[in-house]
Amino acid sequence: LKWKDVASITKEKTALVIPNAVLISTKSDKYFFTSFVARDKTYLMLFRFWQNALMDQPMSAQEMWQWVHQCYGTELGLTSDDEDYIAPVTEEDKFSVKLSDSFTEECNSAVEGLINQFIMEDKIIEDDAKDGIVLGHKRNGSDSHIPTDVTDNSESDAEKPIKSDVSVRCTSSHEGRQLMNEVVPIHIDQLFTLLFTSSKFYLDFHAARKTTDLTQTPWTHNPLDNSKCRVVNSTVALSQTMGPKSAQVTETHTMLPCSKAGNLYSIDVDTINGGIPYGDSFCVLAHYCLQKVSETHSMITVFAQIKYKKSVWGLVKGMIERNCWAGLEDFFAHLARALHAEGEENIPELKRKSKRKRRLHSIPRCSLEDARISVPHRKKLQGSGIFSTDVCTIIVFFVLILLLILNIILYYKLWSLEETSPYTILDLRELKNPPKSHDEWIRLLQQQEALHSIEAQKWQRILRTSIQLLRQAEESLNELQRSIHPTYRSKVMSIIQNQQDEEGKEEM
Repeated sequence: LKWKDVASITKEKTALVIPNAVLISTKSDKYFFTSFVARDKTYLMLFRFWQNALMDQPMSAQEMWQWVHQCYGTELGLTSDDEDYIAPVTEEDKFSVKLSDSFTEECNSAVEGLINQFIMEDKIIEDDAKDGIVLGHKRNGSDSHIPTDVTDNSESDAEKPIKSDVSVRCTSSHEGRQLMNEVVPIHIDQLFTLLFTSSKFYLDFHAARKTTDLTQTPWTHNPLDNSKCRVVNSTVALSQTMGPKSAQVTETHTMLPCSKAGNLYSIDVDTINGGIPYGDSFCVLAHYCLQKVSETHSMITVFAQIKYKKSVWGLVKGMIERNCWAGLEDFFAHLARALHAEGEENIPELKRKSKRKRRLHSIPRCSLEDARISVPHRKKLQGSGIFSTDVCTIIVFFVLILLLILNIILYYKLWSLEETSPYTILDLRELKNPPKSHDEWIRLLQQQEALHSIEAQKWQRILRTSIQLLRQAEESLNELQRSIHPTYRSKVMSIIQNQQDEEGKEEM
């Protein structure tokens, strides 16, 4: 089977749980490679071999064995007596070769421009403040190749120096708004596999965003312009309070000819939205630029712009752009977090712990200064978040206290109403046993007098209220009488007179 005869390579789930199979399809046949475990590494290797073959850039035997050792380690049970076996490069040789290459003037200038580009972005600065001290690590790629990373998230720069292939450049003009500019600890081929194939990461990411009916076509080669295309259809959930709750999205992915496996992937995405108002009036054009930064790190840059197919009103255009940019910014912010989390999971925990002490003792002066600059910035951000949380808590606390005081007042009023005597009339049943002594008669008369005075006061209040209401009614009638103009009064009288005359004629 020749690599150029392969039409597509996809991952399948024959176990219905994990992608444990690799499907290699030609124009006439399909080949399944199945196991009991996930085949991510195998799929990534086969996909890279296939890409190199389509681009007429076959890998040498040394590069293939280096890739195998990188994925599966050096202990493979093979020796130099076996055919085509190449032993892995020792750490000392690898360090000396990479270090000599990294000190070339051309590479340093390219790396410096590359690193400074994403350091100046505000979004990267905000992510650095959230994720920890990363700013020093990015700058030291151009200033020094001494191990400078003080975190546990990546290998030292001495072992994995930042290198840039200046001969491979993206031919796209990078128009539109920049929505993403991140350096992630993922190999560039693996990053391409995660974002533009049926990988577990791709499916889980869209499932987390409540995307349904996701279908993908395999990458097909276009011999006219040496590009590759595929189509992705899905139903995307919308978070708008009004309007439709989902939209049918059709994405056309086009890999530009400047793409080179292992160094650069330049992909244009044309997105058409259906099932939403004015969805046929515009489309969203996005450009993904995946660049290799080092053996373990890659940079992903995304630009987007909105293109209108029909003329729309200014108000409608503003609404479309506002909703589109909000959705795109939310999508790529979620994608950046997911990629960083995926990169952190791929870094072996033991390797990070074993190399942490050596990195701590080899921090240059500039890295320490950057770390001191980054830490207060992070504390400031955290402090503002805590302050806002405390303010909300205090407001809720005072509202609860106010409600408690109002409830206490209400209960007091109810209790005072219960203490008043419910009856203002003497109970006649008490007269069944009339008083016998003089004091009892006096007490009864006093009680009767008190009840009589209470009843009289109540009637007095009722009479005063009635008199006030009658006076108000009288004043209202007088004002109404004064407000009627004599001319209107004469008209009313004439109408009444005419009505009476007509009734008299009818009787006659």
